[in-house]
Amino acid sequence: VLPVNYEVSEHDVICGRGKHAYNNEGNKRFRKMIESSLDRYAATETKLEKSMIVMNIVDTVRAASPNGGFIKQDTRTGLWVELGDNGAREKCGQTIREMMVQKDPKRRAEKRVKRAIRRAKRKAASAVSTPSFEKYAGSYDPSDFEP
Repeated sequence: VLPVNYEVSEHDVICGRGKHAYNNEGNKRFRKMIESSLDRYAATETKLEKSMIVMNIVDTVRAASPNGGFIKQDTRTGLWVELGDNGAREKCGQTIREMMVQKDPKRRAEKRVKRAIRRAKRKAASAVSTPSFEKYAGSYDPSDFEP
Protein backbone atom coordinates (compact mmCIF):
# COMPACT_ATOMS: atom_id res chain seq x y z
CA VAL A 1 0.00 0.00 0.00
CA LEU A 2 1.29 3.42 -0.91
CA PRO A 3 1.16 6.29 1.63
CA VAL A 4 -2.29 7.66 2.52
CA ASN A 5 -1.46 11.02 0.96
CA TYR A 6 -0.02 9.49 -2.25
CA GLU A 7 -0.64 11.60 -5.32
CA VAL A 8 -0.58 10.00 -8.75
CA SER A 9 2.41 11.27 -10.73
CA GLU A 10 2.67 11.87 -14.45
CA HIS A 11 4.76 8.71 -14.69
CA ASP A 12 2.39 6.33 -12.87
CA VAL A 13 0.36 3.86 -14.90
CA ILE A 14 -3.12 3.57 -13.42
CA CYS A 15 -4.50 0.05 -13.78
CA GLY A 16 -8.23 0.35 -14.09
CA ARG A 17 -11.09 1.30 -16.34
CA GLY A 18 -12.51 4.59 -17.42
CA LYS A 19 -11.41 8.02 -18.53
CA HIS A 20 -9.41 8.74 -15.40
CA ALA A 21 -7.01 5.89 -16.14
CA TYR A 22 -7.05 6.26 -19.92
CA ASN A 23 -6.36 10.00 -19.89
CA ASN A 24 -3.71 9.84 -17.17
CA GLU A 25 -0.37 11.17 -18.47
CA GLY A 26 1.49 8.07 -17.29
CA ASN A 27 -0.93 5.81 -19.17
CA LYS A 28 -0.44 7.87 -22.33
CA ARG A 29 3.34 7.50 -22.00
CA PHE A 30 2.89 3.79 -21.35
CA ARG A 31 0.84 3.34 -24.54
CA LYS A 32 3.49 5.23 -26.54
CA MET A 33 6.21 2.97 -25.11
CA ILE A 34 4.23 -0.09 -26.09
CA GLU A 35 3.46 1.28 -29.53
CA SER A 36 7.17 1.76 -30.18
CA SER A 37 7.80 -1.87 -29.16
CA LEU A 38 5.02 -3.55 -31.16
CA ASP A 39 7.02 -4.38 -34.29
CA ARG A 40 9.85 -5.85 -32.25
CA TYR A 41 7.36 -7.83 -30.11
CA ALA A 42 5.57 -9.18 -33.20
CA ALA A 43 8.89 -10.21 -34.76
CA THR A 44 10.02 -12.24 -31.74
CA GLU A 45 9.75 -15.99 -31.98
CA THR A 46 10.10 -17.13 -28.39
CA LYS A 47 8.14 -16.52 -25.24
CA LEU A 48 11.38 -15.59 -23.49
CA GLU A 49 12.03 -12.76 -25.98
CA LYS A 50 8.48 -11.47 -25.53
CA SER A 51 8.90 -11.60 -21.75
CA MET A 52 12.13 -9.61 -22.03
CA ILE A 53 10.35 -6.87 -23.99
CA VAL A 54 7.54 -6.78 -21.41
CA MET A 55 9.98 -6.60 -18.49
CA ASN A 56 11.95 -3.84 -20.23
CA ILE A 57 8.77 -1.74 -20.44
CA VAL A 58 7.84 -2.53 -16.81
CA ASP A 59 11.35 -1.58 -15.63
CA THR A 60 11.25 1.68 -17.63
CA VAL A 61 7.92 2.69 -16.06
CA ARG A 62 9.15 1.82 -12.57
CA ALA A 63 12.42 3.72 -13.05
CA ALA A 64 10.49 6.85 -14.05
CA SER A 65 8.21 6.56 -11.01
CA PRO A 66 10.19 4.99 -8.16
CA ASN A 67 7.42 5.60 -5.60
CA GLY A 68 4.64 4.08 -7.68
CA GLY A 69 4.86 2.69 -11.17
CA PHE A 70 1.88 0.45 -11.86
CA ILE A 71 -0.79 1.45 -9.39
CA LYS A 72 -4.40 0.62 -8.64
CA GLN A 73 -6.90 2.25 -6.31
CA ASP A 74 -8.38 -0.04 -3.66
CA THR A 75 -12.15 0.21 -4.08
CA ARG A 76 -12.85 -0.28 -0.37
CA THR A 77 -10.30 2.09 1.16
CA GLY A 78 -9.64 4.48 -1.73
CA LEU A 79 -5.89 4.08 -1.12
CA TRP A 80 -3.44 3.58 -3.96
CA VAL A 81 -1.68 0.21 -4.14
CA GLU A 82 1.41 -0.63 -6.19
CA LEU A 83 0.98 -3.74 -8.34
CA GLY A 84 3.59 -6.41 -7.95
CA ASP A 85 5.68 -7.84 -10.77
CA ASN A 86 2.97 -10.26 -11.90
CA GLY A 87 0.31 -7.54 -12.06
CA ALA A 88 2.61 -5.15 -13.91
CA ARG A 89 3.65 -7.82 -16.44
CA GLU A 90 0.02 -8.83 -16.90
CA LYS A 91 -1.04 -5.23 -17.53
CA CYS A 92 1.81 -4.71 -19.99
CA GLY A 93 1.24 -7.98 -21.85
CA GLN A 94 -2.50 -7.41 -22.12
CA THR A 95 -1.99 -3.88 -23.44
CA ILE A 96 0.48 -5.15 -26.04
CA ARG A 97 -1.96 -7.83 -27.22
CA GLU A 98 -4.84 -5.34 -27.42
CA MET A 99 -2.75 -2.84 -29.38
CA MET A 100 -1.57 -5.54 -31.79
CA VAL A 101 -5.18 -6.46 -32.50
CA GLN A 102 -6.10 -2.79 -33.06
CA LYS A 103 -3.14 -2.29 -35.39
CA ASP A 104 -3.76 -5.34 -37.60
CA PRO A 105 -7.12 -5.53 -39.47
CA LYS A 106 -6.72 -9.30 -39.95
CA ARG A 107 -6.29 -9.87 -36.21
CA ARG A 108 -9.24 -7.55 -35.54
CA ALA A 109 -11.45 -9.64 -37.84
CA GLU A 110 -10.24 -12.88 -36.24
CA LYS A 111 -11.02 -11.52 -32.79
CA ARG A 112 -14.54 -10.52 -33.89
CA VAL A 113 -15.17 -14.04 -35.22
CA LYS A 114 -13.83 -15.66 -32.03
CA ARG A 115 -15.99 -13.35 -29.91
CA ALA A 116 -19.10 -14.22 -31.96
CA ILE A 117 -18.39 -17.96 -31.63
CA ARG A 118 -17.85 -17.62 -27.88
CA ARG A 119 -21.13 -15.69 -27.54
CA ALA A 120 -23.03 -18.30 -29.57
CA LYS A 121 -21.60 -21.15 -27.46
CA ARG A 122 -22.55 -19.35 -24.25
CA LYS A 123 -26.06 -18.73 -25.55
CA ALA A 124 -26.45 -22.37 -26.61
CA ALA A 125 -25.13 -23.61 -23.27
CA SER A 126 -27.51 -21.41 -21.30
CA ALA A 127 -30.46 -22.57 -23.44
CA VAL A 128 -29.60 -26.20 -22.66
CA SER A 129 -28.81 -25.77 -18.98
CA THR A 130 -31.73 -23.54 -18.00
CA PRO A 131 -35.01 -25.21 -18.96
CA SER A 132 -37.93 -22.86 -19.13
CA PHE A 133 -41.48 -23.62 -18.02
CA GLU A 134 -42.79 -23.02 -21.56
CA LYS A 135 -40.88 -26.05 -22.85
CA TYR A 136 -42.82 -28.32 -20.50
CA ALA A 137 -46.20 -26.59 -20.44
CA GLY A 138 -48.85 -28.88 -21.87
CA SER A 139 -46.51 -31.86 -22.05
CA TYR A 140 -48.47 -33.82 -19.45
CA ASP A 141 -52.07 -34.32 -18.51
CA PRO A 142 -52.87 -33.19 -14.94
CA SER A 143 -55.37 -36.06 -14.61
CA ASP A 144 -52.42 -38.46 -14.76
CA PHE A 145 -51.57 -37.36 -11.23
CA GLU A 146 -55.04 -37.73 -9.68
CA PRO A 147 -55.68 -40.71 -7.39
